[in-house]
Amino acid sequence: MLISTSLLIRALIATVLSQVTGAIWFGPLFGKVYAKALNFSQEDMKDSKPSDMAPLFIGEFITKFIIFFFIGFLIEQMMNVGGVLISVGIIISMVYISQFLWSHNKKDIIWLMIGKLIIDLSLAYGVLIIMR
Repeated sequence: MLISTSLLIRALIATVLSQVTGAIWFGPLFGKVYAKALNFSQEDMKDSKPSDMAPLFIGEFITKFIIFFFIGFLIEQMMNVGGVLISVGIIISMVYISQFLWSHNKKDIIWLMIGKLIIDLSLAYGVLIIMR
């Protein structure tokens, strides 16, 4: 089988961990900094409903699952032929580029986004490689 059930499960675990760390990262840890950089007031945050954010969270979950699945697939393929270091460099570059393309392009939060990306990649690589 080309796509293993194990890979799907590992990608799902990595995605859930990313969502949980994102809730902590952009909530209690750096939520105020992030909101200030995006010009959100306390009123804006109080007026927002969870149903307004649901499509964003669902879309983010699906996107991250696809990215982590793809990373896991590449890791498996490259480990089979022995080129893991090259694949890791390529994957990290692709993810960094995509992060910058999809970010808000605000200088105030670029390091906040990079920090979260490093945490996501570390957790994803840990789950995808260690649980292999």
